[in-house]
Amino acid sequence: MNIVVVGAGIAGVCTAWYLTKAGHQVTVVEALSEVAQETSFANAGMLTQGYAAPWAAPNVVKQSWKMLREPSKPLCIKPDGSLEQVKWLWKMYGYCNAEDFSRNRQHMYQLGKRNLQLLHQLKNELALDYAGRAQGTLEVFRASGDYQACVDDTDFLNQQGIAHVLLEPQNCNEFEPAIATDQFSGALRLNEDETGDCHLFAQQLKQYCEQFGVKFLFEHAVSAILNDGQSVTGVVAAGKTLLADHVVLTTGCQTKRLLQSIGLDAMIYPVKGYSITVPIKDESRAPQSTILDYQYKVAITRMGDHIRVGGIAEISGWDKIKISHNEETLKMVLNDLFPGSADLEETQFWMGMRPMTPDGPPLIGRMPLAGLSVNAGHGTFGWTFGLAAAKLLQESLSVDYTVQKQSPFYPSRYQA
Repeated sequence: MNIVVVGAGIAGVCTAWYLTKAGHQVTVVEALSEVAQETSFANAGMLTQGYAAPWAAPNVVKQSWKMLREPSKPLCIKPDGSLEQVKWLWKMYGYCNAEDFSRNRQHMYQLGKRNLQLLHQLKNELALDYAGRAQGTLEVFRASGDYQACVDDTDFLNQQGIAHVLLEPQNCNEFEPAIATDQFSGALRLNEDETGDCHLFAQQLKQYCEQFGVKFLFEHAVSAILNDGQSVTGVVAAGKTLLADHVVLTTGCQTKRLLQSIGLDAMIYPVKGYSITVPIKDESRAPQSTILDYQYKVAITRMGDHIRVGGIAEISGWDKIKISHNEETLKMVLNDLFPGSADLEETQFWMGMRPMTPDGPPLIGRMPLAGLSVNAGHGTFGWTFGLAAAKLLQESLSVDYTVQKQSPFYPSRYQA
């Protein structure tokens, strides 16, 4: 088929790769000037399966109330005056129960697990250098009560056979020699997690896509999705009509607006996240892999000769103003756990819109309108799910639609 992929973030580039490998003729259209310039640009860099879980959890209301009162503001909710925000929050609240959380966590874990398998296969096939490391994730708990709650709640890790170890602070230096162990009460290490620079990976995979015949059209914002009421026939981008047998939207938060333009919808809401990227000043004091700070909901990740610190969840609609207070929080967490490791005078401060679904799993597969598919709504796990979601999208094109509607990732599941 002749397929147009709209969007060239990590989801779009990975989707283009698997579609062209399956024999399709692929054109990628992107509003910006290069790949992975928005949510994929400066995320925390985690490739995790064990931490791939929904925000909609049984205790999320209690936890959210606590985070909203924290001076560091790891969570911020600002009413944007829209019905969209209210509906999304209410829908999410409806999934905050043990049954839905357990089911959705299982689906997300399986997707993250498959992603790592596909990444390993791809690394054997292609020469990729994206500052990748396979040294696990260390989650630290500052409060003793939080650590004890973690100790008492490892059932899922045990059931899935996820390699992990609970650690006293003094034992963490075996994995992170420079971490300041006086800052926390205990830690959980997931041994099989990996890290890497999502932006760099997307740039390199784009080059391989082009070698296999994928055409990229940059600075081509889509203004219309063409359809005859029965099926989608193409798009209008930068004033040009691009006809296609199939169109795939990998447009993150913008997916909802594009679908609404043709009378469809997607339960995706933008949640702002922040990161800083800083050069390493003292190698002996720097992290080796990814460290999660449970209290501040911040991830610290080693990326070559730099450190990426990401976190914060700001539910405030489409406002793209960067709040400077969040930069100071990220710096504080880094300096707490790895004092003197980085040159904080050379900070690159970034903000991105995470495309969140209310239940957690992304939207992957065909829409009710023929000739149209979606691969979006990955939330904070665009990098963790990137290859697996793209592969699942490619496979969905040959699956009977009635069968696909039973998928936990079915894009129109909220209306089903």
